[in-house]
Amino acid sequence: MFKQYFGIITLYFCVGLNAAQIKTFTVISAPDIKTLGNSIQDKKNEGLIYHVLDSLSKRPQTPNMASGANGKLYKSFIKNNALYFTRSTDGGKTWLPNDILIDSIPKYKTNPFSKVNKFAYTVCNKSMNRIYVCWSDAKNGIKNNDVYLTYSDDGGNTWLDRILVTYFPNHKQQFMPRFGIDHATGYLYFMYCNQRNFAKGNLTDVYLAVSRDNGTTFIEHKLNEAAFEWKNNSSLDKYFSLVINNGSIYPIWMQTDQKKISCSCYIYQRCQP
Repeated sequence: MFKQYFGIITLYFCVGLNAAQIKTFTVISAPDIKTLGNSIQDKKNEGLIYHVLDSLSKRPQTPNMASGANGKLYKSFIKNNALYFTRSTDGGKTWLPNDILIDSIPKYKTNPFSKVNKFAYTVCNKSMNRIYVCWSDAKNGIKNNDVYLTYSDDGGNTWLDRILVTYFPNHKQQFMPRFGIDHATGYLYFMYCNQRNFAKGNLTDVYLAVSRDNGTTFIEHKLNEAAFEWKNNSSLDKYFSLVINNGSIYPIWMQTDQKKISCSCYIYQRCQP
């Protein structure tokens, strides 16, 4: 179960630079989090907490990177209508000479949400040595985007067949997922746009799905109070983020409200294991 948590929060937009990649981050500051130049540090755990929104690297379709044991780095990305994976064992200096194919991605040029289906998210459960990848595509139909999950238990060499996170019988659109793991519990969190509550039009809700059994089952929570209209020419997809740390979940998104753009942030804390 979750409860809504009210507190003072601040949004930070900063750029992190390193030899491997140049990335743009957005992070949320809470009482136990402080800023350190271009970094954000958790005062309790003395660890970085951030969520990647965009990338300026040369990889196509915005890669997302996760760290594993012994300094290994894992990265997934979408290129040429396919989902790929690569890894580094030297901190990002070198990567696999040939990317590993995870799954094919259907190409629908007329899909109204093709723009926001370009993101693949990678997380690693270090205690299980399991790598997860989450993404969205229209495999089940041009107007039936869904959110999917897959994982690998052998370092990314082989991958499980895609798991459907967002199955609903009315075949409405679920798209633009953000994905993360709580390393304290191993719980997986999926934040995504959902149009299942509306028979027609582009009215959209924001949902959070939770898996407490390593991706076998999912429990969903509706986050927004008022639906908003999704416009394909807007930049709302660039400000859609999810940060997770030790039982606290920070979903954030922007939505239009009476022709104005507002920023909504819901903070949840775990009530029970």
